[in-house]
Amino acid sequence: MAGLSRLAIATAFLVPLGAPVAVQAQHAAAQRVERVRVIATGDLHGSLAPYVDARGYRSGGLAGTAAAVEQARRECVAPACVSVLVDAGDMFSGTPESDLTHGRETVDALALLHYDAIAPGNREFDWGLDTLAARVRGARLPLLGANVHMQDGSAIAWLRGDTLLRRGGLAIGIIGVASQLTPQATNPDSVSKLAFEDPATTVDARARALRARGARVIVVVSHTGVRCEGNLYAVATGAPADRCAGEALGAIGRLEHPVDAFVGGHTHQRAVIRLDSTLFVSSAANGRSITVVDIPVDARGYARREEAVASSRAVDDKSDAPHVAAIDSIIALATARATAYLAQPVATIGEALERKGGQYTLGNLVTDAQRWAGKADLAVTNNAGIHASLAAGVATNKAVYDVQPFGNILYKLTVRGDAVRAYLEAVVGADSITRHVSGALVTYDPSRPVGSRITSLRLADGRALSDSATYTIVMNDYVRPMVLERVLGEAVLDMSSLPMNDRDAFIAYLKQLPQPVRERSEIRIRAVSSSSTSTGTSR
Repeated sequence: MAGLSRLAIATAFLVPLGAPVAVQAQHAAAQRVERVRVIATGDLHGSLAPYVDARGYRSGGLAGTAAAVEQARRECVAPACVSVLVDAGDMFSGTPESDLTHGRETVDALALLHYDAIAPGNREFDWGLDTLAARVRGARLPLLGANVHMQDGSAIAWLRGDTLLRRGGLAIGIIGVASQLTPQATNPDSVSKLAFEDPATTVDARARALRARGARVIVVVSHTGVRCEGNLYAVATGAPADRCAGEALGAIGRLEHPVDAFVGGHTHQRAVIRLDSTLFVSSAANGRSITVVDIPVDARGYARREEAVASSRAVDDKSDAPHVAAIDSIIALATARATAYLAQPVATIGEALERKGGQYTLGNLVTDAQRWAGKADLAVTNNAGIHASLAAGVATNKAVYDVQPFGNILYKLTVRGDAVRAYLEAVVGADSITRHVSGALVTYDPSRPVGSRITSLRLADGRALSDSATYTIVMNDYVRPMVLERVLGEAVLDMSSLPMNDRDAFIAYLKQLPQPVRERSEIRIRAVSSSSTSTGTSR
């Protein structure tokens, strides 16, 4: 009996070899898998250490995420429950702890969690295909991108399409897909040799093949997401089209055969949404939450997807799950390496630049830096892309990272003046002003119909905008595909990426300004009624 597991030994004693077939069948039924638990993370963005706010409150970070994952695993007790761990991509770009080694420590730590599947996010390609291949191979990450291949149709050796797992005798198929918008959301030079196919068509084909191989449960993990109105934790019953939209829901709606769970990412929005019989979930960015999906299975092992339930679990100071020591050690080494870099001074800030209200000086400064970097006529950024204030005194690399943690790629677009006007009309036509602009002063009347609210539009030098002239406008790769920016659409005459990201542009701009930096307070998107100027901000 030396070669038998403890479970096998216990089973041998519980069910005598000579027991009637009916008794053996009853015992087997009692031991069957009753529930599949999908534990999902996403958009970690290299956040090895937690974010600590001014009150000392800690949230996110890989150490807490790992603890929450292990806690969710422990709750899933075999044989009745089996679990899989998946990630929706954007793993290792976005913090100095990760960026300084191009994600090496991040993938080493992720490997210790033993993920079953990871979808490729757009940020995975930021440092080029060679670096991504090295990280995947070095850490043996299960990166799945079924809809990604070379432009000539050939497969990518280090990028699989799906996986078939066996847990407790149950076959679970997992399909990974990337966003078709990846070429627009990363450095285009990094993915110029790749093709990104329709996720829905790809999932349908892969799901059929996996079911033919015996899969009873099908899970999709994808770097596609949703944007929902209202709270960042959106729970919708029935069809959520009235409150939520996005690439993920579009893909789910086009599936010929529903899957049992669809895990998404990219939009950084905590979401639990049921579309028809499929449950879509996504987690908050930077390790601030994980999502747990429990899918009941019937006696034959098939998912009862209509009965699946999901919960979002915050990762913060209130979390009390024990940490994973090996992962904490990796994080400590990465943090120590980054400390010296983060302490380097960038500029002296004369007065505190607060991230507060709809229009504020810090937002103006950020867009000024982008316009300066691109030598452009205008620049625009979203308020939600500005993540922290700048305190008075010496601003270090750490302070700038807090303001712009992701290092988004900057693009310079050439458009006609009428397209600029239509875009800014969309900005002031929204329920609240969620953009900052450099290079223009906009006055609008919120009482007028949407599309005709602008009463004055002048460039920074005082000239009026000409509808027939061409202008250049800089915005980052995260803002550019957003709903408001779609107004520019086919009006873009030319587009090129800049040789520096938004954070590096901000650092360079601050360094060349007269010290201490004293930015002139200016409301650049102003309502004609003073009572309407405080229009709120998107966070």
